[in-house]
Amino acid sequence: MTTQQQEALSQAGTKVRMKYDPSQIGECTGKADDDDGDFLVQVSFNGKRPDWFIADQLELLEEEVEDDITRIRTGRIDTIDTLKRAFARIQLGGKMSEIFYSMDTTHTEFMPHQFKPVLAMLDSPSQGLLIADEVGLGKTIEAGLIWTELRFRKQARRLLVVCPAMLTEKWQYELRYRFGTAGTITDAAGLLEILEHPDQLTVDNQCIICSLQGIRPPSEWEKAETSSPAARLARRLNEMSVEDPVFDMTIIDEAHYLRNPETASATLGNLLRRVSDHIALLTATPVNTSNRDLHSLVRLADPDQFQFADQFQSILEANRPLVKASNALKLQASTYGNVLEHLTDAQQHWVLRRSEQLQELIEELEGYDLSTTPNSSQRIRLRERIERLNLLSHIITRTRKREVMVNRATREAKHLEVPMSPEEQSAYDIATEAIARYAEENDSPEGFLLAMPQRQMSSCIFAAVDHWLNTSGLVEGDNGQFYEDTGEDGRVLPESSSRLIGHIGRHIAGKVDLSALRINDSKYAQLIEALSAFLKRHSDEKVIVFSYFKKTLSYLNSRLKEDGIRSVIVQGGQDKKAIIDEFRNSRTQQVLLSSEVASEGVDLQFMRFIINYDLPWNPMKVEQRIGRIDRIGQKSPKINIFSFVYKDTIDDKILNRLFDRLNLFENALGGAEDILGDSISVMSKRLLSGKLTPAQQQAQIEQTADAIEQRRRDEEIVDESSSSLVALGDYIQSQVTEAHSSNRKISDEDLIEYITDFLDRYAPGHTINNSERDHQFSIRLPANIAIDFGDFTRKEKLTPSRLSTGHEKSFIINNQVASGSTQKYELVNQFHPFIKYICQKISQEEPHTPLLALKADASNIPVLKGGGIYAFKIENWSFLGSKEEDFVRSAFVNCNTLDEVSGNEASEIMGCIRTHAEDWLEAPTQLDCDDKIRHSIDTVEKLLAREYRKELKEKQSENNDRVRIQEDSVRKSHQRKRSQLEQAISNNMGNDRYIKMTRGRLKSLKNQTEMLMEKINNKKHIKDCKEPVAVGILKVE
Repeated sequence: MTTQQQEALSQAGTKVRMKYDPSQIGECTGKADDDDGDFLVQVSFNGKRPDWFIADQLELLEEEVEDDITRIRTGRIDTIDTLKRAFARIQLGGKMSEIFYSMDTTHTEFMPHQFKPVLAMLDSPSQGLLIADEVGLGKTIEAGLIWTELRFRKQARRLLVVCPAMLTEKWQYELRYRFGTAGTITDAAGLLEILEHPDQLTVDNQCIICSLQGIRPPSEWEKAETSSPAARLARRLNEMSVEDPVFDMTIIDEAHYLRNPETASATLGNLLRRVSDHIALLTATPVNTSNRDLHSLVRLADPDQFQFADQFQSILEANRPLVKASNALKLQASTYGNVLEHLTDAQQHWVLRRSEQLQELIEELEGYDLSTTPNSSQRIRLRERIERLNLLSHIITRTRKREVMVNRATREAKHLEVPMSPEEQSAYDIATEAIARYAEENDSPEGFLLAMPQRQMSSCIFAAVDHWLNTSGLVEGDNGQFYEDTGEDGRVLPESSSRLIGHIGRHIAGKVDLSALRINDSKYAQLIEALSAFLKRHSDEKVIVFSYFKKTLSYLNSRLKEDGIRSVIVQGGQDKKAIIDEFRNSRTQQVLLSSEVASEGVDLQFMRFIINYDLPWNPMKVEQRIGRIDRIGQKSPKINIFSFVYKDTIDDKILNRLFDRLNLFENALGGAEDILGDSISVMSKRLLSGKLTPAQQQAQIEQTADAIEQRRRDEEIVDESSSSLVALGDYIQSQVTEAHSSNRKISDEDLIEYITDFLDRYAPGHTINNSERDHQFSIRLPANIAIDFGDFTRKEKLTPSRLSTGHEKSFIINNQVASGSTQKYELVNQFHPFIKYICQKISQEEPHTPLLALKADASNIPVLKGGGIYAFKIENWSFLGSKEEDFVRSAFVNCNTLDEVSGNEASEIMGCIRTHAEDWLEAPTQLDCDDKIRHSIDTVEKLLAREYRKELKEKQSENNDRVRIQEDSVRKSHQRKRSQLEQAISNNMGNDRYIKMTRGRLKSLKNQTEMLMEKINNKKHIKDCKEPVAVGILKVE
């Protein structure tokens, strides 16, 4: 070492690095000494306490850096741990586009289709999404995965869930159990209180859950004199809409309640959209592209681009040939010419006429021999580029059961038409006579009032007679049965029902023997026979029995216990989740007796045998019953459905002429609400009127079946059409599956390595000990790090951690968000404050590009199975425009043949290196032909630079298209609104006050449009950045 170098090392502030670990960069303190012939220098590395080092171990950073080959020859190369550290730093930074931060971290089973909405939301410029999956495919889970993703990527903390009242507890449970998010159920007054105290919204990982009915605004909510909590909440939300978003994400379940823009629910949706950074609307309604209701929901998700229905329709039509082009690429026989034909068709539409991406893709295809077929990798790349053109994939996702439930359980239905026993027939006739006499004496009152006793008898004759003899009116819930059958509120007054029931009770008293009815209960006899046979063959299984009449449930519970079958009732007014959980886990309870309430928002797929002890006339309600067990998570290949009706009753006719004809038990009804329309409501009210003869009843049922059958055919056509317009879902699904199989996620091992590496480099004096059980550690931070970490958590308002105490504490390092800390162990996952603290500290490091020499077995790298020595480079690319994207890209060049590997294959090699490669310690002596290696490294750097320029060009074209469409939408919106306001002025000449107000609105419109255009303009030009991650040599043998 020269005297000049020694002098430099003796000066405070001189920057140095370790010769044999270049990632270790330090700063001299100014202290140096000659110790027995060794020149010693005091250096502080990475903020650690200064220590003494032999000068020959160090090199000045200011010195001219030797080329890569010289460094390899002299052994001054980095280790693979440096590469793993770099990958972990990038991944845990929370910006990687190809990493799923929600994958395998929640208490859910991996289902590829459930990540389609995650990708769509991340790709959405408006940060709004309509999720329109069929019932039973896990929309709750999809919304929870989006929330988990946003928590890590965007540091999201404030979640609001709005849903029907009956689903609030389910959401609270699902968020806590599956996603580790604590939820508080509140009402309008409670939410208003929270909004008035913003600190309550910044608590880490908390959720507010409200019922739609409880917080939607009343009429005239804008007037100050309307003082209800819901009105005051609406006004407060309206005031806050001009401020920063209040909620990081809002989820609205059963969003079809918001589709009529004239309703209070829609008003609430608009108010919440304006105060929410992200919004997810969940509905099972089919994507009916001719339906303006759908446009209302899409506009709520993206108010700027889909303000008008005709714009929405135009985008739908423009999207059709794009999906056809993508579908053509699925077929091996499709040629470049076939694909080009569809893309040329797409370019004819005004929406895509100026698309730069589409024009570039067409020009590329025109360069091929149009009669040839693309190979596999070309088809994948072309489909990816077409997906970027898709105008709707970022706003609507829809998955149907037949697309994902390949081995879906088959439904096996059996109907039992039970003849009444003589005792039952007699009771039925006597009660019917009593009802007819009451109608004559009371001038034929409302049909519902007269029909309900017969509906009760259709459920269970004994329970109905017992009810009439021992109660004075309708039991709670009976009035709701009219709604179940007709969709409308019966509004029966208590005194009216009391008089009718009293009349029937007096008429049958002394004429009907209750004990004889109980002994000769024909329907129960069939039930116990079916149950006993099933439970004898399947003693470890459970059965659900549905009835809409509470008295029937109580009666069945009593009879089953007498016959040695333990049952439990779940109905309205109970904590149904607690009851169902206990039932699921019980070894003795075998039958769940359920009213209609359990068929709403409850998952019962741990059973496969369902019994309809009676039948609602509304097929939608029957489908909801079956749908509780026919959903994702059902393990049985077959579902058994038994349905009981008394022979020769209206129920019998409906079962045979409506349900059977439409095959409603064997096949899911699909978009039930759209299919049924008002057919069931009309039919039920006429049947319940009591004025139809048996022949007229039969004709009414047939007429209803005809109407529903036609609507079902129409819906199937619409749904097929919409799937060809809306999304390229199967391509996205395959991408998700590939990401899962290649482990593009944060693993437990990633976290452990990240933490231990940080402690080794930044926290001298720490202790970390792994217990005998996997992932259980005892950790103690040194005092300075513990204090700094504690300050960090307080400043960032994060949950306090035991690590900040400076004492040795027990931890479980497990990347599961649904798991929680215990009294003994604190859970460390990717959301833990210490991970965020490490990310912040590492981001302050000076950049260093590791030089590596690695080796791996060819069997672990299928892409390079031929072996050889490869030069490689890895880079981190970032693009920020109308959306933000972050990638890690790599390239490889064979040092002998100069064969190039990039794109997906290079990414696959990169993943294999992380898992299977090790340091090639013999590289300094085993490498030969320096010029060839040097040329290969130069070639791979040029290759990656070429790929980067190509990617940047594609991203800029994609961004230009996005910005252009947004600009067009804003201009069209402005022109239409301005025309409407100018016409209003023209129509009200002479009304000075109105004209003044309207001109004020014109001025506000102009200002708002200018703001929107400036916001869009700021995203026109891509801000790009590429950072080197590593460069090196890989030996594959």
